[in-house]
Amino acid sequence: MWRPFWLAEGAAEYVRKAGRAADTKAVSEQEGFSAGDVVTIVPSATYDDNDPGGAFRTESYRLLRILLDEKPDLIRQYLQSLRMESEHAPVNDIDAQAMDSRLKSYVETPLKMPPVTAAVKSSEADMARLAIHRGDLLLATERQADASRWYNADSKDARAARAIITRFSRPAAE
Repeated sequence: MWRPFWLAEGAAEYVRKAGRAADTKAVSEQEGFSAGDVVTIVPSATYDDNDPGGAFRTESYRLLRILLDEKPDLIRQYLQSLRMESEHAPVNDIDAQAMDSRLKSYVETPLKMPPVTAAVKSSEADMARLAIHRGDLLLATERQADASRWYNADSKDARAARAIITRFSRPAAE
């Protein structure tokens, strides 16, 4: 799937800025890019995603916010075209000329976190099954002696684990 650089950077900033104060600092004319440039820029060979974001990242985020707020159908259609298999990169219908002035005058507003309730389920752990898993982990790290101590329950799984460890810990027949 083709992933445009501006969209990846803009979406990452969208997630990063959710619930935080807005960055109202304007991008200078010298550092800024036109909307047409923002949607065509590709990462350089020395690009490092961990470096602090610059004007491109800020403008990618702002362009994404403009499109989400003012032209949600356009961005939805563009995302659909990105999902389609094609030998060529999908063409976006973003009017770069119209977006250019909007991008330059955009004032960032705080991006509120959506209300979410986590659906966390908890239950009591079966200690016999946990013992088997601990033994399996120790066995995977080639600590057979330690692993065999965890296979002491009177269950089908523990008996099978003891049989396996016994089989593979015997010396080879001559």
